[in-house]
Amino acid sequence: MKERAVFYGWWILIASFIIVFVYSGVGYYAFQFMWEAIRDQYTWSQATLTASFTLVYATIAFSAPITGRIIDRYGPRKTIAGGAFAVGVGFCCLSQTSSVWYFYVFHVLIGIGMAASGFMPTSIAISNWFSKRRGFVLGLTMTGIGAGGFAMPPLLQRVLLPGLGWNYTYFVLAGAIWIGVIPLALLVMRDKPQDMGLFPDGVSSAEEIVLPKASAAGHESWERSAAMKSAAFWIIAIAFGLQSFGNTGVAQNQTRHLKTVFTEGSIIWNQLDRYLMIVAFGSTAGKLFFGWLADKIGPRLTSISCISCSLVAVSTMLNITAASPTTMIWIYGIFIGLSMGGWASNTPMLISNYFGLKYYGSIYGAANMMIMMGTAFGPMIAGAVYDAQGTYRNVFIYALCLALIAIVGLALMRVPKAKITTA
Repeated sequence: MKERAVFYGWWILIASFIIVFVYSGVGYYAFQFMWEAIRDQYTWSQATLTASFTLVYATIAFSAPITGRIIDRYGPRKTIAGGAFAVGVGFCCLSQTSSVWYFYVFHVLIGIGMAASGFMPTSIAISNWFSKRRGFVLGLTMTGIGAGGFAMPPLLQRVLLPGLGWNYTYFVLAGAIWIGVIPLALLVMRDKPQDMGLFPDGVSSAEEIVLPKASAAGHESWERSAAMKSAAFWIIAIAFGLQSFGNTGVAQNQTRHLKTVFTEGSIIWNQLDRYLMIVAFGSTAGKLFFGWLADKIGPRLTSISCISCSLVAVSTMLNITAASPTTMIWIYGIFIGLSMGGWASNTPMLISNYFGLKYYGSIYGAANMMIMMGTAFGPMIAGAVYDAQGTYRNVFIYALCLALIAIVGLALMRVPKAKITTA
């Protein structure tokens, strides 16, 4: 067979990066800016608006185990293309929003599509194509999340929403998904190197494959039922679910909180999108740094480190007042970004290192259900607390407590021993 000049896995990395970039921009960072525009027309409460985010990620959570099995059977390529089509349809329909129930129904459709075509299938593809430096490559891929965060806030707040209004902006979001994701999935993505007669990392034979640092599974794989009987599986799922609940509740309400702290019309109030772009910078740095670190010291210690960044970030946000220097917003943004960035590479690394790759999709899907439940309900609960109390103070306090519980759980976690393996 003719030797390839460039390992095809790098094309998988580029395609996955772009897919993640598009999804994070339109499927995560865009929400809070769309809420502000819709609020101006319908005067819906913060809890009503954040409930749409909850529906998206609750749908992702509940469909994750099924989606994981579908990916194991049909591969990331087909599921990404199908899911992206569904997401685009959902955004087009949202452009016609006139009632709360309609608004919610099509966020459910978006959630179904995102479960099949977002972060989970791309992490599965990357894990299949890379072994030795899997953590770093996963981190490099997931920097697309932060890059989407850089691009989307100023584009929405300064160009799309003022120029087109929220209705037509939804069409733009749909177009971004259809044009930016579907062609890459169908034309570039390949499920695993063996489909092309290749091996992970571009090595020449299976014997040359180097396992990731601290890999407990070796070349063997757990079935999902066996993995779910281990304490390690539940600690991973619950710890990152708690982190996600706290972090997402804070991050998806950060704009609303800071607008209540600083005077309307002030420089900081008018330029919050620029200040909060530092969250995306921190997220990008977190994915690269913690992905690299996971290859060096293993993902458990790296996970503890990244969740610890939440403690710094939320403590800082808790103490921001109208008299605070902008430096505090930067500190908050960097550390919440680092924390949010770390899970993107560490969760896949923990699952693949402990339980192998053969049933990775179904095992990761089961764990991801818990994580996405945190992502789903964090913003809604935070929004409800704000509506009831007029402040986010208690949100920040419980976010700190949840991060501490997650850190303790991961610190006590041990490598699973009793396992059922398959060829």
